[in-house]
Amino acid sequence: MNDANLDIWILTNLYDTLLQPTADGKGVQPGLASAYTVAPGGRSMRLTLRPGLRFADGSALTAQDVKWSLDRARKPDNGAWSGSLASISTIVASGNTVTLNLKQPDPTLPAALATFNAAIMPQKLFNAARGTTEAAKAKAFAEKPIGSGPFVLSSWKKGSSMVLKRNPYYWKKGSDGKALPYLNSIRFEIIPDDNTRILKLQAGNSTGRNSSRSAGSLNSRRTPTSTCSCSRPPR
Repeated sequence: MNDANLDIWILTNLYDTLLQPTADGKGVQPGLASAYTVAPGGRSMRLTLRPGLRFADGSALTAQDVKWSLDRARKPDNGAWSGSLASISTIVASGNTVTLNLKQPDPTLPAALATFNAAIMPQKLFNAARGTTEAAKAKAFAEKPIGSGPFVLSSWKKGSSMVLKRNPYYWKKGSDGKALPYLNSIRFEIIPDDNTRILKLQAGNSTGRNSSRSAGSLNSRRTPTSTCSCSRPPR
């Protein structure tokens, strides 16, 4: 997965992780996993998945998807972030639980499981993507990604715009008991000109702005600056 700033923000809206950062960023809380325990001595971690989890296409999210995703994410040739999962020796999926056997105790592992690199992907859909190599399949899958995050990719005009729409199968609910996300959609526009971006914000045509100089893949390596606008359901 790409580690550019804007890419990470988009990835965290398309995909979900076993654990999630707490609101203050100082700890982790349940995500796709409703609970986890660390064995005495710290040589293994057992995670229990929430019941009824689904990917954005409606297919079931299983412990096998978790095992496959984490096995793939910890491969050394899958980028620098693979090192965050380097303490994992083997992964065992059984029913609705996943056990991570560790080479040595790793107090940083819960935080690593809450980062974008440890996002859970659908094994069957990835393997069905076109291509004869894993790299080719990854590239094809990234064009039409399916995850279990709050949004799903609706349209993508490279170098121009991207639209994310609400995932109707997202598991999480708000404090009011209503299903999240509250937004129907988010639209990103690639606008290289600073003045144009500012005018759009002032006119209320955009509700956010990202000017990271590392956000490359979204806009095909052009000036990586974007604005976004959100669509909310009627009250």
